Amino acid sequence: MDPRFVRGICTGLAVDGVPIRDVYPYSRNGTLLFDILHFDENGNPVNILSGADDTSRRILADENGMQYFNSFPIRYFDPGTKTVGRPRLAPPIRLPSIVTPPLEQTPR
Repeated sequence: MDPRFVRGICTGLAVDGVPIRDVYPYSRNGTLLFDILHFDENGNPVNILSGADDTSRRILADENGMQYFNSFPIRYFDPGTKTVGRPRLAPPIRLPSIVTPPLEQTPR
């Protein structure tokens, strides 16, 4: 049985009940963004955990060694290296033309 399902219900990140393995964030102008940390409405990280055999995944970590599994898009090192050979690799998408004005960012 697929570990992402318990009693027929998807237990991880899903779209319409179908588990997803990655998220590709884009800016409104079409730039693929990297190392974006995602959180839910309560401030909990939206994690996609690695399996025990997932040793080639590039995982963000802080100065204390804490790993962050809520960073997207997920990237993998080339075999035997610590290099991501094709970081811009993403599924083909067609971005809409956004007409809503951008939000202003003010310093805190």
